[in-house]
Amino acid sequence: MKQDNSTKSWNNLGKEWIELAQAGESRMAFIMPYMLNLMRDVSNKTILDLGCGEGGYSRELCKKNAMVTSVDCSEIAIKYSVAEAQRQGLSIQHFIRNSKIRHRKLFCQQTGSDLPGFVI
Repeated sequence: MKQDNSTKSWNNLGKEWIELAQAGESRMAFIMPYMLNLMRDVSNKTILDLGCGEGGYSRELCKKNAMVTSVDCSEIAIKYSVAEAQRQGLSIQHFIRNSKIRHRKLFCQQTGSDLPGFVI
């Protein structure tokens, strides 16, 4: 896999990001519920969580009966996401980098900020 600056950064931040993602009160209490509500009914939908990080959104979508594929450039994050999904008995496909599966919806909470030339 190509080791661009974004990939290197996320792999270097891996463990710290996972801890921050789990501890972030605003993320867990406000941002995640709000974003999931925007998606409405995801039951039996195939969803690609691009830039899934530690997989928090993927797990929540799977709990709502979505068929989820999680993709991230960070091997550390994907390993955590796989382990956590298994621990919770969730069936989520995980890929480091990309997927060739066709999806009906795309969820990308933060990845845009890592694209070259991205401006808020």
